[in-house]
Amino acid sequence: MNKKIIWMLAITFGLFSSLFLYVSIYPSGEEGDEQVKQEESAEVNQPEETEKQNDSKLSITEGSRAVSIMVDEVQGVAGYVQPEDHVDVVYVNKQQDGKGTSQILFQDVRVLAAGPASQQLPKAEETPDGTAATESKNGRANGTSPSAYQNVTLEIKPNEGAAIVLAANTGTIHLLLREKEDHSKVPHTHVSQEQLAKGVDSE
Repeated sequence: MNKKIIWMLAITFGLFSSLFLYVSIYPSGEEGDEQVKQEESAEVNQPEETEKQNDSKLSITEGSRAVSIMVDEVQGVAGYVQPEDHVDVVYVNKQQDGKGTSQILFQDVRVLAAGPASQQLPKAEETPDGTAATESKNGRANGTSPSAYQNVTLEIKPNEGAAIVLAANTGTIHLLLREKEDHSKVPHTHVSQEQLAKGVDSE
């Protein structure tokens, strides 16, 4: 075979091989542009995600502390406690002789969080689809259901935190959910089993 023809075939084969390799490795112009856009979008969204993570941190009043307590469905008001609610903290002490006492430890305590952040209910002013929600009398969005949580984080003073931790380890803690605008205080309440048997004054 003529050497000239052989060289032409070799060059042609080489060009086709190079073109095929280039097309295989590098995407088309549109695909390349789309990939660049996706990378740029990811870079832009990165600071936003970081900001959201920072926003999820607890906002604690200066001089206060945050403490979390374990609660079951009954202790936690059947899942109706939400961040920024206010509750009273009740301590129940069951004694070995079968008797027990109950007292309101702290009143009008601010709730910072209820369970994992991912399980929080939407705030009253917004719903998952972004539309505004109306509020019921107690300040909750109409149509919302209670959330599932196993712990509640409260904002307290340092000395109150020590008392709550001790109470949680020696007895049972229950939460009393307040109406949104109710910040009233009642005299110190301590109920024994003997008093309970005689009847409790509701006033």
